[in-house]
Amino acid sequence: MSKSLLLAGLLAITACMSSWVSSSINSSDGILKVNSNCPEYLQGKWKGKYFYSDESSRNISTDFALSIDSIQGNHFSGQVIESRTNWGPADLKEFESSVEGTCSKRSISFIKTYKFPGGHSVDYTGKMQKSQINGNWSIGSDWGGTWDAVKQ
Repeated sequence: MSKSLLLAGLLAITACMSSWVSSSINSSDGILKVNSNCPEYLQGKWKGKYFYSDESSRNISTDFALSIDSIQGNHFSGQVIESRTNWGPADLKEFESSVEGTCSKRSISFIKTYKFPGGHSVDYTGKMQKSQINGNWSIGSDWGGTWDAVKQ
């Protein structure tokens, strides 16, 4: 291989790397960020419902507000506020939970952990579109249902 062909190849690779690095640096803080798998539209406020059946097979839904506060790479965190239903501490009118999860361009998974004493965790998975998420939730292998949320 000739030196000029090798040099041309190295220059092309350098140009591509330079372009990638400059497009990956946040101009406000100069921090190099690897291409994020979480779409930007995930961050912010979402309004949703989760659905389940009770002992008498009635379909029940609970409203919730999901706030995605931080995205770093393919990880995100936030919180959920939901109305109290027929379980949990009787003195609380609503429940607050922390949310930690991962996402890609179209899928999302997270764990919601209730913040009250004795609170449990719930696993959520879903498929995303720009303004809507639909999916399933579960508590272990014993209980679960579906959920959906719309961007606010």
